[in-house]
Amino acid sequence: GQQPAQADQRAQRRRRNPGQPLAMATAEERRADKERREQEMREQNKAFRSTLKRTGSRSEMSLTPDVERARKEVAARSAKDKEAREAMLRAQNRELSDKVRTTPVRSDMKLTPEQEAARRAVAEKAAEEKRRKEMELAAHRMSLQDMVESTPMRTEVKLSEETEARRKRLGLA
Repeated sequence: GQQPAQADQRAQRRRRNPGQPLAMATAEERRADKERREQEMREQNKAFRSTLKRTGSRSEMSLTPDVERARKEVAARSAKDKEAREAMLRAQNRELSDKVRTTPVRSDMKLTPEQEAARRAVAEKAAEEKRRKEMELAAHRMSLQDMVESTPMRTEVKLSEETEARRKRLGLA
């Protein structure tokens, strides 16, 4: 189960210090190993960077100049259409708000005197009906209130003397 690189490093240490145990690498050896690993990483990074520089992005590679030009035209047309639609909506909103601001109420509905009289009669009839209903409800409420006040309270439960005293103190008895 050892990795080849680790086995190789241990073998190198044994050759350098044959008498020293494997786990007891000196500080100098550890620094040298660290520097060697960092150098390897720098070389790998350099190789990766050069590969990245040579390779274009996939989207650039897959688009022909014609396709790219067509995409740009469609995007420009779409932006222009969107702006035109928004301008049209702004103009409509401006027209409607001006119309609402300047139009007097019901200017397009000029009522004849007969229609005005009929409307007034209906409104008066509805108001009278509402007043009549409110008076009936008030009379009904008064009769219910009279009934409640005139009916003696009947209770089957005998209250304790404490509760009776408390009720008298609060003015409930």
